[in-house]
Amino acid sequence: MTSGIPELIVPALKDTVLFVLSAVGPVDKPVGTAFLVHINDKNSQRFSPFVVTNKHVLQNVDVDPDGTFNGCQYLDKVRLRFNAADGQGYSIAEMLVKGKVIEHQNPLVDLAVVPMRIVNGSSVSIEGSVVYGSRFGNCPSFIEGRDTVTVSLLQTYAGHKLNHPILRFGKIALISEENWCNTGRGFGPEQAWLVDLGTYEGASGSPVFLYPVQTDIHGNGQVTTQQGSIALVGVVKATLNSPSDPSMQLRALTPIEPVKNLQEIFDPILENMRQNGWDPVVTSSGADVILKY
Repeated sequence: MTSGIPELIVPALKDTVLFVLSAVGPVDKPVGTAFLVHINDKNSQRFSPFVVTNKHVLQNVDVDPDGTFNGCQYLDKVRLRFNAADGQGYSIAEMLVKGKVIEHQNPLVDLAVVPMRIVNGSSVSIEGSVVYGSRFGNCPSFIEGRDTVTVSLLQTYAGHKLNHPILRFGKIALISEENWCNTGRGFGPEQAWLVDLGTYEGASGSPVFLYPVQTDIHGNGQVTTQQGSIALVGVVKATLNSPSDPSMQLRALTPIEPVKNLQEIFDPILENMRQNGWDPVVTSSGADVILKY
């Protein structure tokens, strides 16, 4: 696999996505999407994998029928459904949640990072350079109008023998540093970027990647192409309600948590790794960005 060729990298991204299932009751009920990120150690073969999703995917949120928010708390555990690294089926494993989640210091950020136990032969993840692509990588710049690809659970069809997340292609529609998006989590307006892409329940926690090849049309009519590494733009965080009428859902647009907020969660994780003798790699090695283990 070559990280700069979209025909190869885009299908491979599907295997890094997990389906989050409720661990309550005997039936596995899909409740959201997650994806795997690994951090390599520069001086050894060690790596550390992490599950990334939204906080609300891992929480029991208490909301009245009229939309009144009463609070939330982390579930004790969830089930994760992921494709085996050999492509011969999927596995389901329980993941402890309560007391394990690493959050952003800002409670308005709806992201959760959970260290994952390595199970040989059963997981596929993206390397940390994809998360840090906008800071250290050579990816095309993040501007409105850029092409993106999102990988997410479709609740009506998860796949029978393998996980089958769907690929959805859109464009960055809004880049804003303001807190304007009310997701109903009880914190009031939150920061969000928008992707010109339909959304639905179950897509929360989905990774949104910047397509590694971008075409620019300049004011003088000149057409240029930028090609670089694949990079994470953000993480789907909610369905979007109309600001003027909360009962109306604007399903044609998807609010996402900007990747900068995820980087700020990983920054202290990397520092802790350094203090424990690691030299964590967050720049592209030029090799495959997908790891099977």
